[in-house]
Amino acid sequence: MDEKAATILVVDDEEDIREVLKDRLEFSSYRVLTASNGVEGLARIRVERPDVVLLDLQMPVLDGLGMLQGIAAGQLETCVIIMTAHGTIQRAVQAMKGGATDFLLKPIDPEDVERVIRRALEQARLRRENLRLQQALREAQDQLLLEMQRELRIAHEMQMGLMPQESPTIAGFEIAGMCVPANEVGGDYFNYVWLDEGRTRLAFLVADVSGKGMAAATVTMRFNEVLRYEVQGRSAPQDILRGLDAALRGRIGELTFVTGCIGALDVAKRVVRIASAAHPMAYHYTAKDGLVRQVAPSGLPMGMTLPPGVGGDYPEVEALMEAGDLLVIYSDGIPEAQDAKGAFYEDARVAEVIRGRAGQASAQTLMDHLLRDVDEFRGEIPQLDDMTVVVVKCLE
Repeated sequence: MDEKAATILVVDDEEDIREVLKDRLEFSSYRVLTASNGVEGLARIRVERPDVVLLDLQMPVLDGLGMLQGIAAGQLETCVIIMTAHGTIQRAVQAMKGGATDFLLKPIDPEDVERVIRRALEQARLRRENLRLQQALREAQDQLLLEMQRELRIAHEMQMGLMPQESPTIAGFEIAGMCVPANEVGGDYFNYVWLDEGRTRLAFLVADVSGKGMAAATVTMRFNEVLRYEVQGRSAPQDILRGLDAALRGRIGELTFVTGCIGALDVAKRVVRIASAAHPMAYHYTAKDGLVRQVAPSGLPMGMTLPPGVGGDYPEVEALMEAGDLLVIYSDGIPEAQDAKGAFYEDARVAEVIRGRAGQASAQTLMDHLLRDVDEFRGEIPQLDDMTVVVVKCLE
């Protein structure tokens, strides 16, 4: 703002002082208004919005300190310069604490007045520029946040789209799966893949990429593409894990790896072959004795940079599925969930939920109950890691 276009309000109960200041400042091309007390001054500020107020401290009706309080209460934007005599310096200090930007000692030197006004106007200009820049920064940050949220939503939809939207229909079996990311995107993954054209053998797996957020999600998307290729012509879980391990080496970060557990169901024989790559053990519930057992011996994680000849060994076990039996595979976000005291949910509680619900629950109901039980265990503690579950139930 051009300081010569500025509006100055002079508030003083002495008419001579008002007129002298008015003449001097108008001569210097300022627009000048006057008021004889604090009440008139506040009324002028509300209507005219002056850039600078020259304010006397000692006045009738409403003094300078009272007017300062009115300016603050009304959130009236202006620069206030106190005019005070030597005997009221302490009150001038009080006024500065109350929001005044500067002060002048009486008798007033006209040159001092203009110098202090120019300084106040420059301070006001800098303050407005600072506010403008802060507002521009906030708007830019808000826009960036909106764009990031939009991109994260797109990434979330893409990642969720990689995983099954519905469960396959299998004669004599139920299967249910779900991934609950801790953030918009994450590193957990599950899928179902038919291993033959006749749909007699179904592979189902849960995988977990190390790390979190977008970095893990990017590897998850790559893992999905690799899986589609590596299951072709393979039916044994250990062979699929070997293929995935070899395909991922050198294609993901040196410090990144993927754990996973895969089961291959022979629908006719009702047998599941299971292998694991450093993933939490699967649980097998047998209805005839009501027991819950851990299955799947573990090999090393997939995609790790290892010396030649190390890794690639993924032992298999078989689980016979009879009527009422269940097989549950899950990611480590479930047993590692914590409550407000720092206690972990742990695998043992997963087994208790399976044992307590297996008799009456469908695959979907058991999965829902397990995830809900984890939520209740955490209470107000936020979810810190992705949670993924696949449940297979033999019906007959």
